[in-house]
This record gives sequence, structure tokens and C-alpha cells, in this order.
Amino acid sequence: MAVDTLDELSYLPPTRCHMLKGKRKYQFAVDLVHPFRLIFKPRGEIENYLIEGEFNKKFVKEIIILEVIDYHD
Repeated sequence: MAVDTLDELSYLPPTRCHMLKGKRKYQFAVDLVHPFRLIFKPRGEIENYLIEGEFNKKFVKEIIILEVIDYHD
């Protein structure tokens, strides 16, 4: 599967692409084989993706993969 922006990935099952919270704010996760998740962040400065203080996934065209992890422990 290929998408042009992070926004498009958010609507494709079974990835369940979602923004994380807390110390992982502005990082994202997608489902892999349970219980593992692929963790990534947008490439560049977060300020480039904010519109009136809200994160806009339509502007994310490149990501940096951070890790594959089970962060539910």
C-alpha cells in the first residue's frame, strides 16, 4: 500500500494509525502483529504541521521510523 500523506493512511484498515499521548505526543503508531506497533514521527519540525495549534496529518509526507515495540506493558 502506498499513500501520499499520513492523513490517507489513517483511514486504511487494518493499520489503525493513531497519534500517541503524553511523552510520545506527536508520535504515531500503526498496528503490526499483536501486540507490536510500529512507532514513527513526522520528519521535520512539528510546528510545520500545526494549523491554529492543531496537528494536521495532511501535511505529513515523510516520516522517521523510531521503533517496533509492545508499549502496553
